[in-house]
Amino acid sequence: MTIRGPRIRGQLGTFLLAESLAPGIESMADAPQAGIDEAPTYVYLRTERRSLLQADCREDPLPPTMLTQRYRVGAQMLGPLLDGEQLLGTVSVHEVGRTRHWSEADASALERAVVAVLELWKPSDHRSQDRPQN
Repeated sequence: MTIRGPRIRGQLGTFLLAESLAPGIESMADAPQAGIDEAPTYVYLRTERRSLLQADCREDPLPPTMLTQRYRVGAQMLGPLLDGEQLLGTVSVHEVGRTRHWSEADASALERAVVAVLELWKPSDHRSQDRPQN
């Protein structure tokens, strides 16, 4: 597994901070991020304010097309990084090339990762004007 980061892209809070890649998997760090905040999966996270576990990314809420076409993501887990009412980002886990039933252990690991990122980041200490820019 390869871990890359921090790599900061985009403006207005949509950026890839870090990623961990299995051998042979293409990095998402250089992918265009425009419009990702309006994807149905992100709308779900802002509305429901809870993690999204998708066994099949061909089902609603649909992820950005690039995720399934370019990166061949078949399943994903998204854990929202929330600061009050604001969705700051996600912890994302992707299964490439196939669908996947996510276990309770998988979901629990995602929730622990969300808590750990929020504890390190302390989002309330970093308001939008302090976020990294290009």
